[in-house]
Amino acid sequence: NVPVLTLDGRDSPACTDSSVMLLSVENWLDSPEYAGAPAELQIVEEAPVSNIDQLPAATDEQGAWVPFAAATPVPVVGGVAFSDAQPVASGSYTFDLLPGETTFLSVPLEWGQSLQAQYTAPRGLDITLYSPLRDSLSSNDTQVDADLGDPGPDLRRDAVRTPPVTFRNRERISYWEDAMAHAGYWTVAVTAPSWDASDPQILVPVTLDLLVDGEVSGVPEYTNASASATPSASDSATSADPSDSPSSAPLASPDEGEIPPVLPIAVGLAGLGLIGGGAWALVRRRRRSAASS
Repeated sequence: NVPVLTLDGRDSPACTDSSVMLLSVENWLDSPEYAGAPAELQIVEEAPVSNIDQLPAATDEQGAWVPFAAATPVPVVGGVAFSDAQPVASGSYTFDLLPGETTFLSVPLEWGQSLQAQYTAPRGLDITLYSPLRDSLSSNDTQVDADLGDPGPDLRRDAVRTPPVTFRNRERISYWEDAMAHAGYWTVAVTAPSWDASDPQILVPVTLDLLVDGEVSGVPEYTNASASATPSASDSATSADPSDSPSSAPLASPDEGEIPPVLPIAVGLAGLGLIGGGAWALVRRRRRSAASS
């Protein structure tokens, strides 16, 4: 009797106690349009933690908003999916989006740290944050109530900020609080919504400010020394200095073995261009064209 692990099977005792499992993957969108679409499967195993009683309690408090220091934005070409999200650090970045397009950036976030992101653009954008397990936090979950300053004539500005990454957040019932229980490479997805077919296909210039805030704290102690390592603090620049650009010292990507230990068996499934709960992102492979030009 081998248990079958589904995407919501992490709460099943059979799936946490068994040494052998079968993974069931299906097209839950139930649409012929997506049948046979390329998919990416992520499986991460976590060792037992010996110091749970000494770790900070679960929290949904975002903490104080930190105003961004003035900086010259660094041009960046984001990825088109989770697998090629562009690694960045704290700083200011600029890129263009077409209506309906999404770009992906990857930011290392350690235990006890919060991530805040702020965009400035001539139209409204959507910012979605994804944990290392690709649990999504929408702007509704992480909206901030703070003075973001004057964005300038004909520009809009909005921002999000997460609570600190806390191991014991996985004890909470809320989906978005549970997402804040995993340190590692977080994905920032920025989308220019397409209102309808008549939406002009005009490039939207975007400035995105990112800040990894807080000191590393509340680090779980894993009893298995072979467990995947969390990115070290030295790899996570927290300065808003524009010299912290991806071109100067690229950070290791999540696909290079740097994803930290997370749930006992955690599964993330994303079709090419598939974001979180099933919304398909319209993206262009500008990185490929830029490389060939």
